[in-house]
Amino acid sequence: MPYKDKESRKEASRKSMEKKRQGLTSGVNKEGVNIEMVPASFVQGRNGKHEFLPERPRYLTLSDGQVLDRLNQPTTSKSLPGMEAANDSYFTIIKQEPGILDALTDKTKRKKLEKITQSLKDFNVSKEIRYGISGPTFDVIGEMLEVTK
Repeated sequence: MPYKDKESRKEASRKSMEKKRQGLTSGVNKEGVNIEMVPASFVQGRNGKHEFLPERPRYLTLSDGQVLDRLNQPTTSKSLPGMEAANDSYFTIIKQEPGILDALTDKTKRKKLEKITQSLKDFNVSKEIRYGISGPTFDVIGEMLEVTK
């Protein structure tokens, strides 16, 4: 943006620097009141790994108007058996893949699943291809189809 003289350019530069510095002042809000800060710390994250959190304001206003107190957060060490059971990989196939249950009970989906399973068995790849990302292989699905006839 061209300026008519040096003085207006200096004034604009000084105002922009003041705006930038307001955001850089830690611990003081716009009114000049000190903000209570939470010290830097290590927090246990996922899978037991520790994450570094820098110094930050204690209170944070969320988008819905609630105020988050960073010093009094709920503990995460509580054991939730329902959540652990849902994440457990040792459950039955039907509980892991509810789409299979739907496909076994719906007539049109069952016919399609039978055709796919038979085609894969013809090419001897039913043990290699899975239903979904981590679902059972199609040889297991073929057995389930035979059992539920």
